[in-house]
Amino acid sequence: MEMIVDATVGKSDRIDLFASYYRTPSAQITEMSIDTHPIDTDSAFPSPPPSSWIPPPPDVTISPPPSFEPTSLQSLISFFSGVIQRLEPTFLLREIPWLRRVLPRLLHPEFTWQHFVLGERTLSTQIPSYNRPIGPFTRRLIGYLHYGLREFSQYYCAWYGIRHRWVLAPLPFGLVLKWSDGTSLDEVSSMCAIRRAGIPAPLVISYGEHASTPWAPISILMTRIPGPELADVYKFLDPDKRQQIVSEIHAMLKTIRSWPNPWEKRIYSLSGGPIRSIRVPNHSLGPFESESELNDYLISTASLHGFKSTEDFENALAVAKKMQALSHPIVFTHGDFALHNILVYDGHVSGFIDWETAGWYPDYWEFTTPLRWTATNHEWGSLLLELGGSRYKAELECELAIRALTVDSWIF
Repeated sequence: MEMIVDATVGKSDRIDLFASYYRTPSAQITEMSIDTHPIDTDSAFPSPPPSSWIPPPPDVTISPPPSFEPTSLQSLISFFSGVIQRLEPTFLLREIPWLRRVLPRLLHPEFTWQHFVLGERTLSTQIPSYNRPIGPFTRRLIGYLHYGLREFSQYYCAWYGIRHRWVLAPLPFGLVLKWSDGTSLDEVSSMCAIRRAGIPAPLVISYGEHASTPWAPISILMTRIPGPELADVYKFLDPDKRQQIVSEIHAMLKTIRSWPNPWEKRIYSLSGGPIRSIRVPNHSLGPFESESELNDYLISTASLHGFKSTEDFENALAVAKKMQALSHPIVFTHGDFALHNILVYDGHVSGFIDWETAGWYPDYWEFTTPLRWTATNHEWGSLLLELGGSRYKAELECELAIRALTVDSWIF
């Protein structure tokens, strides 16, 4: 049976469904593509085309992927993956109830290696040394291996009856594979430095490069961290445990913010280049030689769109420009500080994750970035103020004006 995605479904939901089925980045999908490409729903586990195949434009007839040409190891993996999918081996995608009873625990998806919690290691007052990235040839070889692991993960998840995610693929031996549009070599370096500093973070096993997916060029194989996201359990914690976790978060932030900036006023990533940030066009920021350069850039895309009058626009622009009169130290910053990026286990922080936006920013950035979208009287907003955000009320006023002025330039 074929179906066309129901037109009453929201556009973003339709794009996500289409992208999930065809394994295509949402940015490459138009509404016309959704309306003209049917989705097969005959089985509980529809078999999408191989992940190397991208749907053609709406005016082109869909044809089978080209025949196999042994040009690379990734082509070989993609070819055999396509063969398996065409045979429709649905038995390989069914849960196996007795698997947990037969296989050793380290193969189970909930297995984690021995980890440390905050306080077990001395927190570093200097940014730790970290290894230079391995060469591109080696990264590409590892990338082929990661490609195969991600393909295997969908079967692994089906056998254990757990959710499969392409961007964070569960694997046996206490491992996960992260492969998303934000993953970069800077994230690898940041994770290594953070872990060596005594802050709980995943251990990087390997990282690969993928020239065929420029929107997601790097994948990271790393250890699984135990415990749920703080966002899922925060409101259920008793006061003592909640205060313990808040104290540990404060200690982690204080540690990384105390690291001296090697270039003092420069704003940049750990590698010295641009920083990933979803709040600017193309999600790329800097590097900037000074905070003044950053402020000029942040309002450079200001637009009248969304304002009822020119007067409202001018008033917001005047508020945003007040940031130029404020000076801040440049500190090491996570960049995406949120409850879902903190994992907790047994009453302690077990992991501080997702360092893809980390770098050297003005010291207000860590707090005002999440407060741009969170009310200060909200539970998370109140926690941000308690952790240090209360010192940046003037900066937050400017940030809210900048958001209103520039949102069109980065949200689409």
